[in-house]
Amino acid sequence: MKVIDNENMADMTPVKLSRKELTEGTGETAQHQEALDWIRRLKLPLEKELPEEVIFNLGPMRFVAEVWRVLKPGGRAFLTEFGVEEGWPAAVKLPHHTEYEVQYNHLRQAVRWLGFQERYLSLPQFLQIKPDTKVLCTGAAYTIQRFCQGLGQNFSVRAYTESELTKTLGDILPKLQGCHYHDIADPAWFGLIDFKVLLLEKPGGIPQPTFTEQKSGLRWYSQR
Repeated sequence: MKVIDNENMADMTPVKLSRKELTEGTGETAQHQEALDWIRRLKLPLEKELPEEVIFNLGPMRFVAEVWRVLKPGGRAFLTEFGVEEGWPAAVKLPHHTEYEVQYNHLRQAVRWLGFQERYLSLPQFLQIKPDTKVLCTGAAYTIQRFCQGLGQNFSVRAYTESELTKTLGDILPKLQGCHYHDIADPAWFGLIDFKVLLLEKPGGIPQPTFTEQKSGLRWYSQR
């Protein structure tokens, strides 16, 4: 069994904890106490100078605990979302809703505490994206979308290379000016490096044989 979760964790339940709750270990509500219990069991370090309030990713903690429950030994999970590795999560204002950064050091401690084997890397590393790949500016993509809506045509906002944009727009492209492209790894434009991938495996599954397959269809198995 496999679980795939793509860009959902930032929408999961956040809890805003006060300095008093963190230092005394007692929550003002049952939900706050649940968050504090996670902090205690994971032995998360608390800085000496705590801010008045911090955000804790309670929803993602519940989620990985449920993933551990439903997966059989050998089961795997793929989780990806934007987040941070230091400090506490922050709220991110988006059109029509607010999301919350995932604190990946906290989440990684949680999955290890649960018993998962984990691998952690950035999304560009996972996708093996060349950092100098040129893609359409996000702002230009939204402008093109509004232009196409006026023509009664659909246009999805995503990272287009120049050849992909030409193929997608066809006869519309000559009507547009100022389409500019940037390196996909440029954080000033895309922030792709902020998206992380967490690969999880529940131990105890039957080891899968490893093999290489030739063009002829023959498979060469390696012994462990």
